[in-house]
Amino acid sequence: MAAAAKMAADLSGLEYISSAGIRVLLRLAKKSKADGKEFVICGADGFVKEILEDSNMDMLVTMIDSVEQLP
Repeated sequence: MAAAAKMAADLSGLEYISSAGIRVLLRLAKKSKADGKEFVICGADGFVKEILEDSNMDMLVTMIDSVEQLP
């Protein structure tokens, strides 16, 4: 069985994310890159999406609207 080419974090339903949460996402992104995988954030909207964009997370990882958009 082939290894997954992507790692995804589903943030749908999340209403708040702290700096600690952002650090966790950054660590996951770094780990994914080291493993040769793409890290994708799914379902972030509203305040959470705004915080991630203000933190330039959208410049570091792919952000999509829902898990259903994953191949």
